[in-house]
Amino acid sequence: MKSAALLLLLACSWSEIYGQSRRPPPTTAGISGNFPTGFPTGNVTLPPKLRAEFRCPMECPVCQTLNNTLTKPCLAVDEFGDIKSDFENTLTLKQKAFYKELSDLNSFKANMESRTCAGMVRHIDTYGSMELADRQKMKSFLGDPSSVTPDDVKKFPKEIFSSLNAVKSVTVFQNMDRLQKVVLCKDLRYADCLTRMMISKKINCARVLIESGVTIPADDAKVMVDIRGCRTWSREKWNITLENFPEILNPECLWAAPTDILMDNMAVLGRKCGDFTKRDIEVFANITSVKMKEKKLANRIDQTEKDEWIKLLSTCGADPKFFNDVLDPKETLKFVDLSKSSRTEKVKFLEDALKTVRPSEFSKDEIVNSIGALANDRKILRQMNASAIEAAACDVCSKSSSIEKSDMRKFAEVVMEQPSFRNVSAFDTTTFACMGCMMSYMKKSSFENIPDASLQSAITAGNVKDMKISSKRMGKKVLDNAKSAFGKPNGDFSDAELRKMKGALGSLEPEDIDKIPDASFTLDVLKDFEEAFSSEDNPKKSLKSKIVDKVKKQAGGIAKLIENGLGKELSPADLEDAPLSSFPDLTGENGESTIKCNRKQARVLMKKIKSTLGDINGTDSNFTLKRLVNMKPLLSGLEDSDIKKIEQDGTFSDKLHTIAKAPDMSREQLKTLADMFKSYSKIESTDEASFSASMDSTTVDNMAPQILGMMSKAMLKKFGTANCEAVVQRLAEVDNKKLTRDELKEKFEFVKECKSKTSGTLTSDDLLEAGNVLCGIDSAAPDRMDADAFEKMAPNLQKCNLDPTTRKKIATNIVSKMSLTDTSTITSSGFMVLGNFLTELGDSQLASMDKETVSDVTDKIMESVKDSEETRKERKKSAVSKEAESSEEETFKQGKKRLAEFVIGVKESLGGQQASGRRRRSTCKFISPDSSKMCIN
Repeated sequence: MKSAALLLLLACSWSEIYGQSRRPPPTTAGISGNFPTGFPTGNVTLPPKLRAEFRCPMECPVCQTLNNTLTKPCLAVDEFGDIKSDFENTLTLKQKAFYKELSDLNSFKANMESRTCAGMVRHIDTYGSMELADRQKMKSFLGDPSSVTPDDVKKFPKEIFSSLNAVKSVTVFQNMDRLQKVVLCKDLRYADCLTRMMISKKINCARVLIESGVTIPADDAKVMVDIRGCRTWSREKWNITLENFPEILNPECLWAAPTDILMDNMAVLGRKCGDFTKRDIEVFANITSVKMKEKKLANRIDQTEKDEWIKLLSTCGADPKFFNDVLDPKETLKFVDLSKSSRTEKVKFLEDALKTVRPSEFSKDEIVNSIGALANDRKILRQMNASAIEAAACDVCSKSSSIEKSDMRKFAEVVMEQPSFRNVSAFDTTTFACMGCMMSYMKKSSFENIPDASLQSAITAGNVKDMKISSKRMGKKVLDNAKSAFGKPNGDFSDAELRKMKGALGSLEPEDIDKIPDASFTLDVLKDFEEAFSSEDNPKKSLKSKIVDKVKKQAGGIAKLIENGLGKELSPADLEDAPLSSFPDLTGENGESTIKCNRKQARVLMKKIKSTLGDINGTDSNFTLKRLVNMKPLLSGLEDSDIKKIEQDGTFSDKLHTIAKAPDMSREQLKTLADMFKSYSKIESTDEASFSASMDSTTVDNMAPQILGMMSKAMLKKFGTANCEAVVQRLAEVDNKKLTRDELKEKFEFVKECKSKTSGTLTSDDLLEAGNVLCGIDSAAPDRMDADAFEKMAPNLQKCNLDPTTRKKIATNIVSKMSLTDTSTITSSGFMVLGNFLTELGDSQLASMDKETVSDVTDKIMESVKDSEETRKERKKSAVSKEAESSEEETFKQGKKRLAEFVIGVKESLGGQQASGRRRRSTCKFISPDSSKMCIN
């Protein structure tokens, strides 16, 4: 294996290595002049020798660290770029021989990294690790790039291109052909920063790769395209970026994009929705909406463009308010799929739309598009045209994967009341094909009355696969009928048959698994089991264990499980006993790992990796940046001692941030990484002016949020005002469950100071930029938030673990600023905003609320309670929850109990209505038909 770091050496002669008196011939070894000597020769006096110039790009932490006056590394070369004799004496004979080969090439100069002793040795050793034939081809290449093939270039370490002297840098890059340039540009992000910067400067990699038909991943595009100068880009560069990798643009660049080019690429933006933040989406929704309004006023709207705009905003889940100036409410309902919009936003839109559109006027398409909002008010659904509801049922099932389970349940209740669906004994294959996904929400007594023949036909046709069955009785009926439908009385189903009954797989009993042939447990079937389990609130642990025990004994079984969520059920012992061949490319040799594992399993797998590659010992070149990126799911298995021994080569900073971005990292591991970065960057001992001068927003963009999250506010301020926006963008993505409350408060204070918001109104835009550090909000902030900020950000605040004073302040301000003082008038959208902050309201405020509205949104309210509970559990798990939080937990529990008792009272008071128009459920323990998450002791 060749290390990712390599060669570059001074073009000095062999005689110089051995300290002979003869001076070397003229060289460009890192110096500005052509003559290295300064003493007279005969009657001619040569110019004085010039000092070497070691340039350091702002983007490169490695050389910025070496450039720090507090860093005093061992230097291999002197101020003129000549090798130092004391360093030369440390080289082995073999290293000296390889060094001679390099110097004889007369092509290289020392750069900021290779001027150090460690860097020089690393480059010599990497050159020496090349095969003799490859070294010969590299020599030919330096003389004439056309003399070698692109496959030959693949064998050259990219780092040689950051060390070419001035003459060679020009001739080599100018004479490379396109395919050779493709080789250099591919996987450029795995090279050290100096190399990345040199190649990106000399080659327009984005253009070269695109013209060669290569798809450029966003991570690679970030290396090739410097977005800092986006305001001065040419139209051509904007076209290339927006057509191929728009997700690399930050909000500032999206604002700067030429509107016509942005509009031309709406289809591309729509395909990349998952890669944009909520703030990004708001930016381009704003820009495109303003443009569409202008075109509407000028009567110049093109229908195709309008359709693309609607699809873009719908797919990305933009706030429906952005349609207001172009579409009337009826048009929005007809053409806009609201399923991706936030819960609060779509409910608020529907409430406003119903001021001008009567429920009875809703068409089938309008019902389907707004189902996630309609489900929060069954009174409205029951006012709709029966034929429209019935027609919508089929389309709703086709979109069931994007509809929340609780919303589907409430819609299904209304559907089952319609004329065509009341008589279950008349259900046939057509009925199941239309609304099979809703069958599991029927009353159990009604479900049992479905004719077996109809159910069997539906099973063989695959029309029940989307049912989310959690009832044991319903599951048994489906499984019994599946045995008859497939002619498998013993339950020995094939993989194809299991896939057709996906929705009922979670209802199998452990003993049923023994009857199913080994061959039936394909990767697709295992994924179906995983999906079935994930849709249940309390999946059967015994069933999971039985499946895992059966599959792991099969040839290739471990591999199938470990690439599936079920693999997390494997014990460390299972993994220890399995040979390396049982796992898909553990060592990251051929691509990014697809393994899914927890931290305990990752530790076992990392031991296997180290047994193959060797231990991490500080000089082990096998743990390259590329390997670490490819092994990301396994990096939580690194021991603290391993992390501390990561090789400090040119990619050291990149390695630290790559590891810190890995899933399931512990707080202790992240703290170690943060401490290593602090030590490496000398941030603690460097003053703000010096540190900010050596820092660049591009460098910040590549940092791990968690490393920044573990820095104090004083350290973050050292990045300087020019970089504070970039720091805020990274902090917004931090995992706040791994930061203490004090750390979060510091980060929130930093955001306010960066945004100049230490006083005055806090808007939704301000808080949106805070992202996950919003959970560091202080008790004074709610008094400064406006109504729009509460409407947009309260759902995010509901997930935070806030102190009682702050919670009370938020609840009080929501009620006063959103005009909810008369709690009897609170609508569904108001309840979405309040969420678990309802626990902070008084008994009289709760008592006056509209009972039917409360009943319809109970699931959403209690889901909000669960979100807060999950945050508290995760914080305990990460050991960041302090004693104060533990004492506050009891207060939260009491509030939850009080809220649950209130909801139960509402359900009981509506008992008569439920008996006549809805399913009546016992409320003695549960306050939601969906799960035990509403259960109170």
